[in-house]
Amino acid sequence: MASSIKIICKKGNKINEDYAFACEKFVYVIDGSSGLTNFNVTGYESDAKWFSQSLGNALNGRLSDTKKSILEIITEVIRILHSQYTAYSTDAPIKEEDLPSACLSIFRMNKNKLEYFQLGDCVSLVKFKSGETKILFDNSVPILDTKVISHIKIESKRQNKPIIDVLSFGKEMLIENRKKKNTESGYWILDITGSGIIHAELNAFNICDIGQFAIMSDGFAEIVDLYHVYTHDTLMQAMAEKSLEALCKELWLAQDSDPLMIKFPRLKHRDDASAVWCEI
Repeated sequence: MASSIKIICKKGNKINEDYAFACEKFVYVIDGSSGLTNFNVTGYESDAKWFSQSLGNALNGRLSDTKKSILEIITEVIRILHSQYTAYSTDAPIKEEDLPSACLSIFRMNKNKLEYFQLGDCVSLVKFKSGETKILFDNSVPILDTKVISHIKIESKRQNKPIIDVLSFGKEMLIENRKKKNTESGYWILDITGSGIIHAELNAFNICDIGQFAIMSDGFAEIVDLYHVYTHDTLMQAMAEKSLEALCKELWLAQDSDPLMIKFPRLKHRDDASAVWCEI
């Protein structure tokens, strides 16, 4: 059982499309994929928020059943959410890129094992008692995003404008990348079709070997990957010593120090930031 738990889920824009949950037996972070159009059938602030909230609530009521594998539980939940979403969207023509999707990472304690499920680009860290920190991460989406950012940087230079003023020139590429969702040439993620589930990373660690573990949405993980305030090792130490709220303020300070996105080119000024840290 986790002896110490810290959790945070902060919105970066008008709508928080992340969801985070933690208890002694299991923790998870969901990062809903922001819509690229104004398509909305659920009546929520966004379909991505509906998906992350509905998924999170459903998992909370099911993950304690350790007789079922995490994979079985996810499959069961997605079947239910697919039915709900279909009821919302009966009369609405839906394009593949408009379907709500989300990254999902889970740690669950089951007897003497720490089970792990990951689908998408949330960053998970496991710090062993030996001192080693294992990084669990799928870089498929960041690779695609990097190409979009490179395109925007070229346009920024061509127009002699800061990146924040030419972000719209990346929208078409983002939509084309979204169409690659759950394909071999693109990336694997959780959506209401469930087609990406079989590509999730599954693992299990001996609990007796682990000191700490953490999950972060990509918006929180930028404190390492983009702004280099910490390394993964020093971040785990900071998560043990500081509040996650304090770390989030450090992240926001880095973002606000570059409002024109010149020093740290990115697709939005600030993303939703969620994290869970646990010590065994």
